[in-house]
Amino acid sequence: MLDESGNSLLHWACFSGYYDIVVYLLEQGWYWRYDELRISTNPLQTGIDTEIANSTEHQTAIHWAVAGGRIRIVHLLHTHSPRLIHHVDARGYGLVHVAVQNCHLVVAHYLIVHGLSPHHRDNDGTIFTHNDLCQLTEIQQLQGNTPLHWACIKNDVNMLRYLISAGADVCTQGSKGMTSLHWTAALGTFRF
Repeated sequence: MLDESGNSLLHWACFSGYYDIVVYLLEQGWYWRYDELRISTNPLQTGIDTEIANSTEHQTAIHWAVAGGRIRIVHLLHTHSPRLIHHVDARGYGLVHVAVQNCHLVVAHYLIVHGLSPHHRDNDGTIFTHNDLCQLTEIQQLQGNTPLHWACIKNDVNMLRYLISAGADVCTQGSKGMTSLHWTAALGTFRF
């Protein structure tokens, strides 16, 4: 029951905002691996294993809920499995990155209030395998962009203001040594 990219029913229900279906799947005790979907027969296994990521970009269902701006589902999944919000996908995108890239201010706020940092850096768009992700050094992780860089790239003034108020540093250098101010100047689209 996975599509060609390894996305489950839960991924699609989360992205599309089908809250009742997400609740149903969680209540039914379904879980999946990359190549199969089955009902759990283990009495210790309760609920969908929401931490299993798709096979192409290592995104969990909560990544998809964030990308879709589905705050109610993000809250449900976070409540179901609190450590989910710390998952980073194959490109190094944390959930705040995903919220900012998709211009979902309310979701970004929720994630930051629940402990995620607006300072996390991505992998500069480089896709890593699961084994690579486990072996990344701090130097490699520091080569990418923060959510603030992405707010500038996406021309999202409200997100930019929020991230700065949440403590994001406008002087942090990301990919190619550019700060968020560099991106703003390079794109020339912000009006304060």
